[in-house]
Amino acid sequence: MNSGRTMLSRALLASASFAMPSMAAAGADASFVVPRAELVAAIKSIGVMPVEVDDAVPNQDEVASRLEEDITTHLQRGGFTVVPPSAMRAIRERAQTTLGGVYDPMTGAAIRDRVQALQEFSQHEYRMLHPVDAILRANLIRRQAKFVLGSADWDGVRERITARTGITGALQKMVSALGAVADVPALSLAVKLVDPRGKTLYTGFGGLLVLEYYPTVSGRPVAYDLAAVDAKLTMGDPSLAARAMAVALDPLATGAVPAERLSFTLPPPRGSPPTPTATLKDVLRSHRRIALASLELPEPALVQRERVQARYGELLPAKFTALGFEVVGGNDFEMLWVAECAAADGLYDRFTGRADPSKLSKVRAGVLAALRERYGASALVLPIIVSRTAPFSEGRAKWDGVVESVTADGMGFTSIFLERSLTYHGDLSAISLKLRIVDDAGQVLFEGIGGIQLTSHLAHGRTEALPEPALFADPAKDAVAIDAALGTLAPPPTKGH
Repeated sequence: MNSGRTMLSRALLASASFAMPSMAAAGADASFVVPRAELVAAIKSIGVMPVEVDDAVPNQDEVASRLEEDITTHLQRGGFTVVPPSAMRAIRERAQTTLGGVYDPMTGAAIRDRVQALQEFSQHEYRMLHPVDAILRANLIRRQAKFVLGSADWDGVRERITARTGITGALQKMVSALGAVADVPALSLAVKLVDPRGKTLYTGFGGLLVLEYYPTVSGRPVAYDLAAVDAKLTMGDPSLAARAMAVALDPLATGAVPAERLSFTLPPPRGSPPTPTATLKDVLRSHRRIALASLELPEPALVQRERVQARYGELLPAKFTALGFEVVGGNDFEMLWVAECAAADGLYDRFTGRADPSKLSKVRAGVLAALRERYGASALVLPIIVSRTAPFSEGRAKWDGVVESVTADGMGFTSIFLERSLTYHGDLSAISLKLRIVDDAGQVLFEGIGGIQLTSHLAHGRTEALPEPALFADPAKDAVAIDAALGTLAPPPTKGH
């Protein structure tokens, strides 16, 4: 579950799409729109916004706080006057209290008009109280690393996962070096400095650590489970943040640019207990008869909620039936869920949007008990649309099992040479389908995710958000997302759109 801090920052700050040219003035991982000397002459004070942290990171509040302290210190050492993130956070909290919260306690969804009012008030109040020369946003986001010859390279760093010791370790190291060449997900610190009018002045990326790696030539990646590994070995290691800061922030803060890629080694995630991947046979053996929850749609898809839910209400049962399941319950889930939520006086906190785990467990168990009694269902499929970060390079974005052109028209081969934006690499916002199958005790039997589409595109080096009618406009993409999300149950061929 996301922290209140992270959820609120996502609601208030439009999903930042960081794009940068592959040949940047300050090095391959940092870019100044104007020379640093001119920027420093004009910018004396910087307001740092609260840090947003990717869902893969446990203890997001704690990690964000450490990063905010480090960022503030780095900028101050560079001679800038800094207004810390606590200033904006305090303004938002006061506004939230006045508004009585911005989240619906029944659904956890942000209330659009209240979010808009909160955003407008916070920005106006901040400008009045803190008339800074520039605003700095620094987020911990998901990126893409190239794994080759036993190392992962991305955003100014090179990471290697150490092998076991002895003869086994030597063999593992050798086969790893000769093995997989692939793109793997990774975490990076993304920094963007904008002037009071919103014009970008500087962007930078610094690699933190990979989320998957290849230990052998088996061709199967191993997830670096941050929630299960000793925090002192991963997110609690201050050297990780220090390296990311050196690449992403120091070119701006101090003018120091690393002369070469920063290399480091991390231990394998031995503390991570093995998590067996559910197979079709495993799930069918005990849970052949399943019920389907309504598709959960966050903003901004509220206007077309019914149309999209109806589409997935047809696609998902058909897919699960084809896989051998019996889908029961029809439309009863929504009625049962609303009744249980009302009896619990809502599941979500009005100020944070976070669900109460005990209430959520009780409501889910109540709904499944009713479905079991009526239809004999022993498991529930929970589909949800989630926001994602899609890394891109060479004109293509790759995330959650799908590939998509970064330009709105999916330009042809000839046009590639004319489109300057295709020389960029960075991240765009996207949406994906997350599917979970749970039993009546709340035990997750299966979880998968499949990319649907980008929600922003590049046009001549600028990021443009897709208009809402362009979201969920292609039913074929929804079908591909379902196939990708159920990949470990019934592996589909690699697909793109």
